Amino acid sequence: MTDKTQIVNPDKIYAIKLPGSEHACTLAMNVDPDYNGFNGICYLTPPDRPHMIEGKLGKKTKRGFTFIPDAHPSGEWEFIEATYEDFCREYYKFLIGGKQVLEEFHSTEEMENYYHKNFPDYGY
Repeated sequence: MTDKTQIVNPDKIYAIKLPGSEHACTLAMNVDPDYNGFNGICYLTPPDRPHMIEGKLGKKTKRGFTFIPDAHPSGEWEFIEATYEDFCREYYKFLIGGKQVLEEFHSTEEMENYYHKNFPDYGY
């Protein structure tokens, strides 16, 4: 079995793509597949919406990883590591004021730092 820390990086910003969808539908940060022994995945949808979804990690992919939720029988969710280029092209639309946020960073590293600085870790 693969170690969860080799699959999920809590410092990354992920876009979530649901089964049957052509595109991602939201962003996730502070992703934790092992929060206090919770059997599932925890993450924050910026600016302030924490989630705890029961299920299990799927597999590491080229773009991120998959997650299989217990209560959603439609299949695996894909967590895609967000890049600055993806954010500029598509993901900024997930945020109110997303175009203004684009002015705050100019690389993937700056984007990740911006999110972790400006959106708190709620501790689920």
